[in-house]
Amino acid sequence: MANKPPRVIEFYFDQLPPSLNGKYGLLRMHWAARGRLQDAWTLLVKNQAQHIPEAALPVARCRILFTLYLRTLMDWDNAYARFKILGDALVAAGVISDDSPSAVEALTCDQLKVRGRDRQGCAVRISYR
Repeated sequence: MANKPPRVIEFYFDQLPPSLNGKYGLLRMHWAARGRLQDAWTLLVKNQAQHIPEAALPVARCRILFTLYLRTLMDWDNAYARFKILGDALVAAGVISDDSPSAVEALTCDQLKVRGRDRQGCAVRISYR
C-alpha cells in the first residue's frame, strides 16, 4: 500500500502571540490576563478553523511549522516560547488533539524579517498523515 500524501492545514494571524520576556511577556503576565489572552487566541483559531471540514482535522500525530514575521529577529528560545499560547489555542479549538510529543511529532520554528509593524504576524502549518 502506498503512503498517503500528508494533509495540510494552514493558519495566518496578523498579530503575534506574546513572547517570554518583555513588559507584556508570559513570565510577567497575571494569570487572569493570561486566561483572557488564551481565550482570545482560541477564538482566533476557531474563526479560521470553521472553514475546515471536520474530517480534515488531525486525529493522529502531526508536524507543525510555526513561522514568525518580525521586524527584529529574536533568540530561538524566545521564538519557540511564542508558540505556547497558540499551541494551547490549537488544542482548545480541536485543531490538534494535544500539544504533547505523543501528538506532535515535530515543532519547527522559523523567523522571517519584515519591514513595518503592520506586516508582523505569524503562520502555522500543520501536516499529518
